[in-house]
Amino acid sequence: MQGTAAVLREPNKPYSIEPIRFDAPRAGEILVRIHAVGICHTDMVFASGAMGSPFPLILGHEGAGVVEQVGDGVSKVRPGQKVLLTFNSCGQCSQCHSGDPAYCDNFVGLNFACVRPDGSSCAHDDSGPVAARFFGQSSFASHAIAQERNVIALPDDADLTILAPLGCGVQTGVGAVLRSLNAQAGSNLVIVGGGAVGLSAVLGGKIEGCASIIMLAPQQ
Repeated sequence: MQGTAAVLREPNKPYSIEPIRFDAPRAGEILVRIHAVGICHTDMVFASGAMGSPFPLILGHEGAGVVEQVGDGVSKVRPGQKVLLTFNSCGQCSQCHSGDPAYCDNFVGLNFACVRPDGSSCAHDDSGPVAARFFGQSSFASHAIAQERNVIALPDDADLTILAPLGCGVQTGVGAVLRSLNAQAGSNLVIVGGGAVGLSAVLGGKIEGCASIIMLAPQQ
């Protein structure tokens, strides 16, 4: 599949929109045409090279789009279906079996190595492999190769532009309040920072019925 991507050739350099060839999906994989993607601070951290990312690199991990092809064994979604992409997990470790895929024992390798489990890349340019599969997707591109586990089926009338940030920022902020803090009705909540995660934490506070929700947004 021929497409395009915002490619980082070196740390802290501008993105370059380039032609990229994407592999056909293998068993358990899904090829998604990206329609919308959010931008997260984590993308910027990895773009800096501070995490030891391989380059050239395709980032992006708040993708939403439409399924174009599915690999062998995929039954969760079908071509033409709208989907939301999120982080990847193995589905085999104790954390995944207990319903906590965000704490998957294999989270780092599956989301940050930017290669398939066998070490191969799913994206290529004329010079060779391009690092992709960031957070199991690399959605700063026209297409992304994801796994069945990190794809969520959406209704036909879903607004992909609105839903894309649910893949990371929204679930992180809301989940921090509902699950990590386990905020109680009538309690007070202080949030530092008013970005996607902070604003989503406000939503979590409202859901839990916090009495006072205070946001501290430091001046830049």
